[in-house]
Amino acid sequence: TDLVTWLLAAGIAVTMVWFPFLNGALCVLFFLMRVYQTKFRFRINQPFLFFILTGTFVVSAISFFYSANVKEALNTLQLKLPLLVFPLAFADGSYGTAQKKNQLLYLFSGSVLLYCLVLIGKAILFYWKSGNVNDLFGYHILPLQYVYPSVAALFCVFGVAIHMHLLNGKKNLFYHLIAVLVFLITLFLLSNRLGLISCILLIVYFVIRMVPGLKLQILTGSILLVLITGFILLNQPLRNRFQTLFQFNKALMVPLDEDASLDKSWDGLYLRIAIWNCAADVIKSNPVTGVGVGDVQDELQKSYENRKFYFASRYNRYNAHNQFIEQWLMTGLIGLLFLMLAMAMPFYYSIRNGDVLYSLFLLVFILFCCTESMLEISKGVVWYSFFNSIFAFHQHKPINP
Repeated sequence: TDLVTWLLAAGIAVTMVWFPFLNGALCVLFFLMRVYQTKFRFRINQPFLFFILTGTFVVSAISFFYSANVKEALNTLQLKLPLLVFPLAFADGSYGTAQKKNQLLYLFSGSVLLYCLVLIGKAILFYWKSGNVNDLFGYHILPLQYVYPSVAALFCVFGVAIHMHLLNGKKNLFYHLIAVLVFLITLFLLSNRLGLISCILLIVYFVIRMVPGLKLQILTGSILLVLITGFILLNQPLRNRFQTLFQFNKALMVPLDEDASLDKSWDGLYLRIAIWNCAADVIKSNPVTGVGVGDVQDELQKSYENRKFYFASRYNRYNAHNQFIEQWLMTGLIGLLFLMLAMAMPFYYSIRNGDVLYSLFLLVFILFCCTESMLEISKGVVWYSFFNSIFAFHQHKPINP
């Protein structure tokens, strides 16, 4: 049974970016095998940590009882079930060896690397057919349309963190460098602003950590800066997105409370600001308890309509595009507190215990949660809960209050 359980865990890591139905089936089978192994007697080595990590799901489940949209509430709770299932499955330290953890990380990064190679090949094919260099860039090159751009970017950034961390081991240097390069090229082709900023910060961190001497650090950093700037200048969509970020113009924001949001292509930053303003209106009406796990989207759509944000209310169904705001909308201040504790407390102890990769995993996730509702996407929920549970319950020192 141990071998079967391990193969199921490996299957989850490999299929995470590819096949949602197969990945979901493997998650269910993995949990059932853990139930069989433990005879429903799950051993929880760190009860306080388990309470913190599963608190977000529990509070969301409680909010079901004051949700008006029961169908949507059930669907959302099913989506978020890994937040309970994986901490329960890993809480006894079954995957506590560094070897098992590293094997799962290798399998995941290798699978994402293959996905990126397919993506790069698709981009080249588009360019080959059209002869237009702009066809190389954008979300249309995603191999699987059910993989959201934010998820693809998140997986690439985590892949960079894994391989930059493993470069410290001085083994397989060529493979790790090639993997990092492929992930970076993928982010450039996708023109994902947050993904690239996250990667640049990661690379700067590892350059400072790994390159000896200040002069060599400056030289390495300067070469990387020139290369990255060159890539950005070659990529028109990405250049426009960075210009929007660094040359913020209030006059270009989505106008609310007037019918003026249609017939224009809005930058993602300005769209998010408009969405957050509408979400704030909902939060003001339900700051403590939230609107319930099933009613978040319905309330957002009403707010979009009330603020005459017709681009969102009548032609799209945008979530909050911020996991912290999303949780506050859903479960109020208590749910927001649990979510923040579930990130902040393990982050603090990962730093204390010297677990660099876990710190980076959490930091990357927090950054993406600032602009995306990552726990409202099935792949985001599985990725976070699976690897977070493996990392969290196998710290060098227990996490206790």
